[in-house]
Amino acid sequence: MNKNKQDIVQLNEAYFKSLANSRASISMLNLSFVGLLISLINLYPPYALLTLVQGINPMENGFYLFLLVISVLLLFCSFLSRLNGLIYKHQVFSTSVLLLMMTLLLLSFIIMGHGFAVYSSTDLNLGSPLSNLYFVLTFSFFLICMVYNVSWLKKQLSLGFSNKRAAANFLASKGVYQSASLWFIFGFSLIGSLLTGFVKQFLGFALSILLLASFSRLLIEVSYLIFLKTKNKVYWEKFTQQEKQRTFLKKLSLKSTSLRLVIEGAVCLSALWAVGTHQLKEGAYTLIRVVVILFVLDCLISFIRWFIAKSKKEGIK
Repeated sequence: MNKNKQDIVQLNEAYFKSLANSRASISMLNLSFVGLLISLINLYPPYALLTLVQGINPMENGFYLFLLVISVLLLFCSFLSRLNGLIYKHQVFSTSVLLLMMTLLLLSFIIMGHGFAVYSSTDLNLGSPLSNLYFVLTFSFFLICMVYNVSWLKKQLSLGFSNKRAAANFLASKGVYQSASLWFIFGFSLIGSLLTGFVKQFLGFALSILLLASFSRLLIEVSYLIFLKTKNKVYWEKFTQQEKQRTFLKKLSLKSTSLRLVIEGAVCLSALWAVGTHQLKEGAYTLIRVVVILFVLDCLISFIRWFIAKSKKEGIK
């Protein structure tokens, strides 16, 4: 059946409304904590190799500083995700931050894959042929995916998104962008760090290719959603009255697990910054290692508790 122009406009509007309230919801900013954890883990191998093996101050290394900037930006996203009153009031800004968070999350996974494929026990091997191949391959594949998905979006906008696609946005709770799936990828990546040789290198390349293919379309869709939000507030998410009545102090309660972990992440970043900018005694280095290990353990325990609570809740239903 042929669709007239009005039908196409309505179908596209319905699709992006569903996208704004599902896979591209502002609440997805909560996933920035996953990216923060991964970015902090990405900091450790370069720090260890630069300081303990090569005797170089990591703060003088451009690659390490780049990783540190990623962690700081994800920390900002994590903090912003707790300020519901602000992010729902300024949704163009918030969705732009969401796009930034998704990009940084993808970049953190790619850097982790690079570590699997390239790092050795004595060197980062950043200028090696394998490292150059990794970056050329991932960048080229990402560029191809983006070009393809821009073309795909133009085609869908001209035809009108189907109601089935709009409904699928709400059924995407098991997709790669959701918390449980990201935790699975994160756990799988940690297991991969125990591998060696060709298998580890293959895992690094495969992880990046898989995530680039999965994330590229969402990045395009969210970018277009930001454009739509600047034109019409019909695409804005509703902020419920119950959420509006929350006080600022309640939001900042230390009983909030996610907020506690964000604060702990900030402490870890501060500790790593101190390590890079000051000559510390061996006892201080040991303390910092303990702090980072406790932070990772707290993350894992919090995830296990969340998973158990969610399972019980679904069991009651």
